[in-house]
Amino acid sequence: MMTIALIFVAPWIAVAGAACVSVPIIIHLLSRRRRPPVLWAAMRFVLEAWQARRRRLRLQQLLLLVVRCLIPIILGLALAQPLLSEGGLLGQAGQTVHLVIDNSLTADAPDASGATALSRHQEAALAVIESLGSGDEVGLTLLSNSSRDQSLPPQREHDRVAAAVKRLEVTKGQADVGEALDEVASRIMGDESRSHQVVLLSDFREGSGRVDDPLPPNLFNSDRVQLEYAMPADSAIEQVRIVDIQPLRRVVLRDGGVDDLASQSLVQLERDGERLPETVTTLTATSTAGRQSTRDVNWLQGQREAVVDFNLPVDDQDDGVSRIRVESGTMTAAQQRHVLVEVQDVLRVVILDREHLGRDQLPLELDAARWIERALRPIDELPIEVRRIDPIAMVPSDLVDADAVFLLRPDLLQSDGWESIGTFREAGGLVMVSPPGERQVQGWTEAMVQAMDIDWTFAAERTELDPAEGLVVADTDESVLRVIGAELPTLLEPVDVRQLVEVEPGMNGIVSVRTAEGRPLLVTESVPGRGTLAFLSTAPRLDWTNLPAKPLMVPLIQETLRGGLHLSRGKQQAVVGDLDWNQDMASRRGEIRHPDGTSILLDPTNNDIVIDRPGVWSMMDDNGTHRSWIVANVDPAAGDLDRQSSEAVGQWLEETGTWNEISTATATTGPGRSLVWLLLGVAAALLVIESLLARWFSPRGPMATPVLAGAVT
Repeated sequence: MMTIALIFVAPWIAVAGAACVSVPIIIHLLSRRRRPPVLWAAMRFVLEAWQARRRRLRLQQLLLLVVRCLIPIILGLALAQPLLSEGGLLGQAGQTVHLVIDNSLTADAPDASGATALSRHQEAALAVIESLGSGDEVGLTLLSNSSRDQSLPPQREHDRVAAAVKRLEVTKGQADVGEALDEVASRIMGDESRSHQVVLLSDFREGSGRVDDPLPPNLFNSDRVQLEYAMPADSAIEQVRIVDIQPLRRVVLRDGGVDDLASQSLVQLERDGERLPETVTTLTATSTAGRQSTRDVNWLQGQREAVVDFNLPVDDQDDGVSRIRVESGTMTAAQQRHVLVEVQDVLRVVILDREHLGRDQLPLELDAARWIERALRPIDELPIEVRRIDPIAMVPSDLVDADAVFLLRPDLLQSDGWESIGTFREAGGLVMVSPPGERQVQGWTEAMVQAMDIDWTFAAERTELDPAEGLVVADTDESVLRVIGAELPTLLEPVDVRQLVEVEPGMNGIVSVRTAEGRPLLVTESVPGRGTLAFLSTAPRLDWTNLPAKPLMVPLIQETLRGGLHLSRGKQQAVVGDLDWNQDMASRRGEIRHPDGTSILLDPTNNDIVIDRPGVWSMMDDNGTHRSWIVANVDPAAGDLDRQSSEAVGQWLEETGTWNEISTATATTGPGRSLVWLLLGVAAALLVIESLLARWFSPRGPMATPVLAGAVT
């Protein structure tokens, strides 16, 4: 209301100032009124002196009149200047200032005084807003990709933008300088009637944007756009970021005797800073129930990266999951990472093979199902339940409570059976397939490729190897057998293969074991949260391979089961502020809930839903029933606190336009306010000049205007 009132009053102030010009003119005219003549003896000498001074007096009076007229005019223009400037009547219209503020993960880093980078950016932005005139506009754009909805378009409500700046908080998202500047450039292109100023406030640490990542070229190529950026941070900050945590097992058996192995994980760390002295970092893992485990990591001088093993404190939870937070410090969110481990009483495995009873019973060496059962339960105490079901008689309900399916007779599975197997795997199950030992022609492979949605190709018939080929470890870092990787070469040495079905895995297939001639023996393909497919290219029978009778058989089957479930149960992974996680949610409705009570509604029509904080989120359906989990973590690269030089940042920004560095994060004073003070300064100077001229031009003593004797008055 105050702004509106001033806008209406301003023109009347200008009119009043102009009207006041008449005051000195009237005074001047009145001072020229005629006086009665006085005749006296020395008149001739006075007249001569008066004629000599007449021209100079007229010039002094005219100069004094001009100065006195300018004083009210200047005062009126100064008081009415915001409206006149806005309309361009003073030759300079208001400008639009675009504040671009870094509120991403790196903005939470403290400086030597303890103040965060965001607090400094807020102070600088408020100073810019305070300097603007009423005719200026100001907008707000944020760098964090998880808070773009808080940006404000340019407007004259400066108080509203200032309030939004004061409310800003550091987000857990990553900065995207290119996208933010592109958004500002689009706004500038839509308003060509005004001059624009872009003020970019950031510390420009590597987490805010690496200078070797390209920016959109030539965004600001107009002379009416002024570009300024804050001086990059010049202080080094040391921290240890958690880049990744990979549990060796995502499924823990309560009474399996393998809890320590199942909770073991590999933690990848990265250290920020410059000198990087020899030091020790303590990792702390805390479960939801409060269980903790710690580990010290010793750093050598100059060492930046490390991978260490770490035992996670798994809880025996009723809901079947243990939610664990691992910390390497408390300075920023990049020093924390969340991981989920499932806890089960037993693993349930279904073997799809024909049951041979009585006289139809196969000898042990040819009974693949019995070899698999022995490998799954080498001891009775192992908490693994095994059921054998005839593939022809299988119905979808047989797979409801199963964790894994071993399909040994894929040739007997009907189309609806393949559909059920595909659905089971899509829901996060493990499916392991081996060729039927009774068949020469493998006509079932096309049905499997379609049901499993894979791009593998199979040979039409089994291949006989003469002589038999030995086995070797495949060169891959993603093997399902990585837990026994150190012992695997020794275990493979006595094994040979005489028959197999040759397969060429597609782009996503991982080969863990090959024959000596390079033929894949064990191939897997996994999608976290959407199941694992494993293919053993030889039948587990002694007429195909001696594998069932060798020590490798038990660890091969056990690790394929547990490692496959580990990959299957990766659950939905999400990066804070990223939109990619929502692609798998395109057809889902319901909500996801954070442990702090925050909820996000799922909407198939909205592709811009982002997760704004790390943690293990619970996914609920329309009825409020828990269905799954989403593990959200910050992008570790977004928390990189290594500094970048001012020269490198300047060259990086030059890709978009001509930028100038400002030593203090404030923009130049807006045209409205600067002209007000200039006009007031001129008015004050004129008042001083008027006083000096009036004193200087005043006569030293009284002097009557001479009039000739006998002159007509």
